Amino acid sequence: MADGGGPSGADVDDDGDPCGPSAAGAAPRGARAGKGRLLHTQLMKAMVWQFLFLGWDVVAIAENNRTFDNTVVESTVRAVLKRYEDTGFVDYLPRASRERLMPLEHLNMLLSIVGQNPWLYLQEIADTLRVMTGATYTRNYVYASLIRAGYSHKVMVRAAAQRDQLQRAQYWEDVSMYIPHPSCL
Repeated sequence: MADGGGPSGADVDDDGDPCGPSAAGAAPRGARAGKGRLLHTQLMKAMVWQFLFLGWDVVAIAENNRTFDNTVVESTVRAVLKRYEDTGFVDYLPRASRERLMPLEHLNMLLSIVGQNPWLYLQEIADTLRVMTGATYTRNYVYASLIRAGYSHKVMVRAAAQRDQLQRAQYWEDVSMYIPHPSCL
C-alpha cells in the first residue's frame, strides 16, 4: 500500500481497482446476511492492525473486510476502532453475572410478610416488600424466592387454614367465658 489509503497486493488490480473476494461488489453495503452478527475477534484485530500499522482509512478497511458471509460497514469499523481506543483490546468480555438471590434481610422480610398475611396475592406481596425494603421485585421473582424458601401455594393455604382454625378456637374460648352456650348468641 503505497498511498496509505487502501488495500494493496492481490486485492487491487493493475489499475488500482478493488478485485478478488473482497471487491466492492462482493457484498453490498448493508446486506442483510451480516446484520446482527458478532464479528470474529480475529477480524476485529485485523481491522485494528490495518488501521494502525498499514495506515488504511475506515472506508478501505470496510471494503477490504467485506466478504459474502461477512458484511462490514464503516460504522462497524469505527465502532471497533473506538473500542480499541477506549479499552486497548477488541476481545469480547464475558458478561458479569447478576446476583440472582434476594438479600437475606429482604428474604426474611418476605417470609414475615407471607407469615403474617398468607392470603395476599404475589403482586401485593411484592408491593409490600417494596414499601418495607425500598427494592422493587417482580411477582415472578417473589414467587421464585418463595419456592426456593420452601413455600408453595399449598403450604400457604394450609398455614392460613391452621391459623384460622386456631383463631376460631381462641375466639370461642374467649366467648365461652361470657356466654355459657353458643345458642345464647
